[in-house]
Amino acid sequence: MYRGSTPVYTIYMDGLQFSDLANLQITFTQDHQIMIEKSLSEMTVDTEANAASFSLTQEETMQLKVGTVDKQIRLMNGEGAVTLTRIFREKVEPNIREDLING
Repeated sequence: MYRGSTPVYTIYMDGLQFSDLANLQITFTQDHQIMIEKSLSEMTVDTEANAASFSLTQEETMQLKVGTVDKQIRLMNGEGAVTLTRIFREKVEPNIREDLING
């Protein structure tokens, strides 16, 4: 992702329906600090595709440092059992401008 961009992420699940979840969180960290966190209530769920999508704002991506960001998803089912994904790493690229673009 580029700092200052508004990337869209889509989460797909096999073997588990989004409607069966009590909650889902995705956490973005840098240097072991939580930088961004999104929960299921902040996502758009497509029940037919069994997918949830969300985007990050310019402000959110601008707070990230150039380098890498770690991401992990936590799921809680209706019975309260929690499952975690492996940690995913994504590159954070610079942009020339340090201000936000407005329409």
